[in-house]
Amino acid sequence: MPSSASMRLIALPLTKQVGNLTPLIYYYPHTQHTTQSSSTTGTQGGLTARARALFHRALGTATTTWVGFGRAEPRSWKYRLYSAGQSIHRRIDFEELALSSLEPALGPSLGRDRRGEREEALRAARARGEARTISLLYPSFLPSPTEHLRSLVSHRAPVHRRWTFIYLIFLPITAPFALVPVIPNIPFFYCAWRAWGHYRSWRAASYLEELVRAHMVVETPSPLLDKLYAGFPSPPASSSSLSPAPTALIASTSPSPASETHSPKHPPKPSSKETDPDPIAPYLLLTEPDVLSLLKAFSLPEEGRVELGIALAQARARVGEELRGGKKEEGKKER
Repeated sequence: MPSSASMRLIALPLTKQVGNLTPLIYYYPHTQHTTQSSSTTGTQGGLTARARALFHRALGTATTTWVGFGRAEPRSWKYRLYSAGQSIHRRIDFEELALSSLEPALGPSLGRDRRGEREEALRAARARGEARTISLLYPSFLPSPTEHLRSLVSHRAPVHRRWTFIYLIFLPITAPFALVPVIPNIPFFYCAWRAWGHYRSWRAASYLEELVRAHMVVETPSPLLDKLYAGFPSPPASSSSLSPAPTALIASTSPSPASETHSPKHPPKPSSKETDPDPIAPYLLLTEPDVLSLLKAFSLPEEGRVELGIALAQARARVGEELRGGKKEEGKKER
């Protein structure tokens, strides 16, 4: 039988409230595959089965080529291009990465809203118990996440729409670079890549906005998330020693071979970087070691580790920026 898929969102709180910075939440889209009758296959998300197959084939070819660049000689242009691309990818907002990984074609179909017919159809489907919805799993200590999700997608949708068209405008401008022999048309492919990423995020944000408006996103408290967050090294009331950053910091400040010749009776004095507590850690609810527990508990793909790692790094950077901004404001008031 043809396969179908049910979608759910997993709300993963990353930080607490910090000054004017609202708590950061990563909405992980997870698709569970089931089976369905052949009557529901054909077109999905506006694409025929043939078009979807061609697209996924092209995407697979591009992915294989890109991975091959990463395995090239370190001094080759392929590897340097791969490293630059990975660096750019890590700087993309994690909200965009999460949205771009959501596939609306695998979720509940909204259809076209003609003269308010959609709302009536949804109401009738709910009465019959046939309405498809998306579960929004969240830990109980987190306030109702639907409003946060609504605010997020309503803000991101126009942003990604604007950038989609900006990069599309640059495509014909960068196309002539392909006339240069040997060297690939990097500007063109970059614009195409970013246009595609923004388009996917725009489409996903608009889709989620419609789902929230149609009351098709159902909040579902998750005892499993409660258990996981209670056992993490960095729960809401954790100490600063639970962030992964201090470990790397201590490793980078370990004694050199020359300092190891000192007598154990007179060990070198610890630097202030080693003794000072991490000011960011108390605001973090999730750290790198916790990601593996989440992936295993929810049977999530290994690819999620990379995206969540990017989200955690950006969350730490944003909290640090907010804390530095707060100190500057306090200094101005004291003057």
